[in-house]
Amino acid sequence: MPDLLEVYKKMDREGTLPVRIHAFPIVIPDGGSKALSIPDLYKSDKLVINTVKFFADGGLSGQTAATSRKYVNSNSKGVLRLEKESFLKLALEAQKKGFQIATHAIGDVAIDLVLEVYQELYKAYPNAPKHRIEHLGLATDEQMNRIKEMGLHIVTQPIFIDELGKNFRTSLDEQYLKHCYRFKTMLDKGINVSFSTDAPVVKNLNPLLGIKTAYTRKDKAGFAIAPEQSVGVKESVYCYTMGSAIASRVDHLVGSLKVGKAADFIILNNSPFEVNPENLTNIKIESVWLNGQEV
Repeated sequence: MPDLLEVYKKMDREGTLPVRIHAFPIVIPDGGSKALSIPDLYKSDKLVINTVKFFADGGLSGQTAATSRKYVNSNSKGVLRLEKESFLKLALEAQKKGFQIATHAIGDVAIDLVLEVYQELYKAYPNAPKHRIEHLGLATDEQMNRIKEMGLHIVTQPIFIDELGKNFRTSLDEQYLKHCYRFKTMLDKGINVSFSTDAPVVKNLNPLLGIKTAYTRKDKAGFAIAPEQSVGVKESVYCYTMGSAIASRVDHLVGSLKVGKAADFIILNNSPFEVNPENLTNIKIESVWLNGQEV
């Protein structure tokens, strides 16, 4: 990771970086226990390094997300990958340098741990950046209330339901399924929500599939998971654009088309607001523009 960051910086300084990158240095590499050094902040129009990434647990498909109840047909409650004291120490170090914290947390137990640590961070640095939770798969109402109170950003993935929904249905009990990736509740509570794909965890990178799935809540077999959590197309487009820009703290530059912002946009062959949401993936992308230039 440190070497890759230096490559990005070199390309940015030389003007050869072809896309915008918001790089998240991982403090504790996957499968490791030794923390890497936290780099210096870096920010330009093309490259931003001001957020560090932690992993509090695993995923629902592999039954490694840390949960308070056992998975179906299993004695497992998943795995917590962070210990509170060491997590807090590293997060404080990152925050002291001005970094935002983004933590992968899917199970309710992992979410609790992250909220406890974030609460301590804000006690030490009341004016620190608003931190992020990545995924938020099985959050309780009480946890969402705390998220709203702290002003945290949630970065979550509707496409998980499409590609991984079958695994959710075989791994989670009925109560957990009803509380699985509750996008509507997040938005109704006034939380800033960002949608993404989390590639390469999923195979399909098309945001239109994510928007469709946020509406249908259906997996590939056609089963709807918590259909009452359906989110409309307009709300989903906002989550993919402004919601993401706000979470990444670049909403002054991207996320919407306004005077003074970068002209980053796509042109479609049809309006996602005028077609049946079930047919969103039939829309084709005709061109992609970065800084007002077609790429």
